[in-house]
Amino acid sequence: MSHTNEHATVTALGGGAEISAEVLSTLAEIGEEVNASLDLDEVLARTAALIKRHIDYEIFGVLMIEGDGTYLRHRFAIGYPRELADNLRIPLGQGITGTAAATGHSVRVSDTSKDARYINAIDSVRSELAVPLMLQGKCVGVLDIQSRHLDYFTRDQLNILTL
Repeated sequence: MSHTNEHATVTALGGGAEISAEVLSTLAEIGEEVNASLDLDEVLARTAALIKRHIDYEIFGVLMIEGDGTYLRHRFAIGYPRELADNLRIPLGQGITGTAAATGHSVRVSDTSKDARYINAIDSVRSELAVPLMLQGKCVGVLDIQSRHLDYFTRDQLNILTL
């Protein structure tokens, strides 16, 4: 660990990206929230707020694999119209989130208008970052954040979400 005047940093495994003590503290808080509450909606809302401290997204979603493992459905959403979040079903392998779920790998899109996988559910979205949620080596869902700005999400932000 290296120290600066006010911030401690560590190097993320394999990525060479420095993660601040503040980010590590936030990750620890997320872990505490998960362990302290049995209310999944409360845990997801708190997690969204903690992530927002470091990544100023406009849209946040947690999609879970349902339908005998054939599609993703929102379990929690911020910034989506209610009806869209309630009714959207994304087949595995389709769209940005479906690709992340099917492959088990994160997907970072700098310009959604140039990515054929993008499902245009919200016209203003220009950047998207989808991170698979893995349990015992198997994808169970996807954390998805979106922005109206082109090339918004960074590799460092991706590293934060995959720690």
